[in-house]
Amino acid sequence: MGTIVIGDKEYKGDTISIMNKKLYVDGHVVEEGIATIIVKGDVDEVKSDGSIAVVGNVKGDVKAGESVRCGNVEGDVKANSVDCGNVNGSVQVSKEVICKKEKDYGGKEN
Repeated sequence: MGTIVIGDKEYKGDTISIMNKKLYVDGHVVEEGIATIIVKGDVDEVKSDGSIAVVGNVKGDVKAGESVRCGNVEGDVKANSVDCGNVNGSVQVSKEVICKKEKDYGGKEN
């Protein structure tokens, strides 16, 4: 389960997405006017029209309209640019991809 902190509010959920600047956690709109998300902890799935950073791993798919930065991904990754650890599925990128084994959020190899 991932945690999202926005201002002084904290949301926890397995599926997190931003579509049309609305933040959805497990299928429910919890915030509006959001463009970029940072998730702390592992999450099942993440989708966003903007950029995504996951300080942890994605157990399923991650899809972003801009960039993705995360640990390992068990599913597929689709974005303009990707900086992540191992990807078990496919990677669709229009600009740049960096995938390294055991990569942490800070971009350092373990």
